[in-house]
Amino acid sequence: MAADPLLVLPPELALQILFHLPLSSLPPLYRLSKNWHAFLDAHSERIYASAALREGFSGASDDVGDVVGRGRSVSEWWDGVKGWRDICKRKTMLQRAWDGDPPIALNRLIRLGRDVWRIKVDAAQKFMMTSSEHGGLTITSLRPPHRPLAFLPFVRPYAHVEYDEGFLVFDRGDASNEVWRSVADERGPGAFERVGRVVNPSLPRAYRVKYPHLAVAANSGAEIYIWDVRTLDLIRTIAVPEPVKGITYVELTPTHLLICAPPSILVFSLSTGALLARLSPTTSSVPPSSLRMLPLPRPQHPAVPIVSGAPASFEERCPIIDYGPYMHAHAMSGIGWLDWNAVHVEDGRLVAIAREGWMLVVPHFEHVLKRPENPEEWAYFIECRAVDGMLCLENGRAIVDAHGNLVMLPLFPSSLDSRTTAPYQLPDHAFALRQDGEEPASSIQACDDGLFATYIDEEGGGAEKVVRWLDFAPVLLDEEEDREMRELE
Repeated sequence: MAADPLLVLPPELALQILFHLPLSSLPPLYRLSKNWHAFLDAHSERIYASAALREGFSGASDDVGDVVGRGRSVSEWWDGVKGWRDICKRKTMLQRAWDGDPPIALNRLIRLGRDVWRIKVDAAQKFMMTSSEHGGLTITSLRPPHRPLAFLPFVRPYAHVEYDEGFLVFDRGDASNEVWRSVADERGPGAFERVGRVVNPSLPRAYRVKYPHLAVAANSGAEIYIWDVRTLDLIRTIAVPEPVKGITYVELTPTHLLICAPPSILVFSLSTGALLARLSPTTSSVPPSSLRMLPLPRPQHPAVPIVSGAPASFEERCPIIDYGPYMHAHAMSGIGWLDWNAVHVEDGRLVAIAREGWMLVVPHFEHVLKRPENPEEWAYFIECRAVDGMLCLENGRAIVDAHGNLVMLPLFPSSLDSRTTAPYQLPDHAFALRQDGEEPASSIQACDDGLFATYIDEEGGGAEKVVRWLDFAPVLLDEEEDREMRELE
């Protein structure tokens, strides 16, 4: 009979071994013996802190408060966290809710009495902001019974809305943008005060907010204006070389500005305005091993009403298949110019979609800037036809609307370090959730435990565009029910 390692190894050596075990193997160790249970309990925080770092749940210098503080949960999912063991447990449960086969969430429909156009969510304060096809902006509580908190009647119909770190920005239909600031901490959730407006030197085409910056692309395609939303100062004007027509999207990171300027994605330094890279990958510039196809299900009509509060299952499991030699040759000859419609960067990973139905995946964005002229080294493509233009990237998952379905692609595992050039493997499947309607979503938003999209609700004989909230927060068991043997199973 093998000797118990705890009886023969020094405690520090035993801990070093435990620090390198997969997270999923830790809970069964509690059931080996009373000695193991006592040892794991005594060193629980060190063991699970190491597991959290290894699994990508935390950074090297993070404490528990840092991880909880970064959480973007619209439920009470991060309330009452007791330590690293609790962090690992909740992160794992949440990952399984999203990445299960299939993912399952709880349906919620929020009817505002006005056809919704854009959705923005404040996960910390638990409210959402929605512009309307008829005008006005509604601020609604995400706590039951989802009552309206405020209404801004002067917002134009079909207004685009941006929001980050408490700063709300919307356009006025002229050359200016309105800037408002949340004062929820002083006056309660949903309270805003006007900061003022910025007047752009020319009519805007697209804009994006990432605190503290507002980037506005000129309709002419010649310039991008960078504003400070706190002071309303124009920080700099970035000239676009060879002005393009139709800048379709603007993205900001703490250090970079990206614009979709078909057929390229241009990357600028946010601090200097210098053009750093012109990303112009096409399906003919990457090897077959970097090309995949995603066959998507067709929506079934007539629409079937969704019952609010019922489970919502991503029932369609869509295999992502390799391109064969013939299909690759077809792609090379058929698509060389891509009309980029949206681009997002999250934690050093870039995802973009083109109107032709291609999704570009770049797992190591910072490294691309060193060799942008070699797309065969960094570009991966997934063909998902009939993409309707909306793209959301959250926690390594890309969500798009295609064929009347919300399609979720788990692109990046939490353990993937974008700072390195570790090998990347494209996913082999995606999940589709039927929207049961012909009109594509006009807005998609996501946070740690929720997915929000517009949805055509035909209950009562009418047709209203409402907010569909898919709640992925698992149900936490109380202490008595939550035994060690069930913590991560």
